[in-house]
Amino acid sequence: MAKLKFVAQAEGDSSFTLKEVDIPAAAGGLGFKIAHASWDASAGNSFNWATDEIASLGVSNVVREKKGVYRVTFSQNFSSANYTITASTGSEDYNGVGASPRTLSVLLESQTASSVDVVCERTDDAVNEDNAYMGIIVIGS
Repeated sequence: MAKLKFVAQAEGDSSFTLKEVDIPAAAGGLGFKIAHASWDASAGNSFNWATDEIASLGVSNVVREKKGVYRVTFSQNFSSANYTITASTGSEDYNGVGASPRTLSVLLESQTASSVDVVCERTDDAVNEDNAYMGIIVIGS
C-alpha cells in the first residue's frame, strides 16, 4: 500500500502538520506516473549515463544523440505519448559578450510512450549546447 504524505491543516486547527494517507494499489495509487532525470552533459561526445547521471527516478537511460540533443528512456512505458514534461538547464551565470541563457526544450516529434528527446540550445542563436546541468520531470499515466 502506498502512502501519500502532505502538510495540511485540519478543520478547526490553527497549525499545519504532516499528514499521511494510505492509497491502496488496487485503487490505482495516485493515478499517474512520475519520472525525472538530471545529468551533467558537459562531457559532450564522451557523455555516459552511468557516470554523468546526477539523479533519476523511473528513467533507465539517457543517450546523447548529437550535440545538445539527448534521448531519455523510461524504465516503464507511459500509456501513451500524452504526458507532460518540464525541462530545465543551467550551470553557469551566462553574462558577458556573446553570452545567452540556455533553454531545454522537448522535441515533440520524438515524444513516445517509452522515451523523449530534449534539446539544449542558446536562446540568442539556437546553437545546441551540452550543458553541465540538464533535467526533466515527466508526469502522465
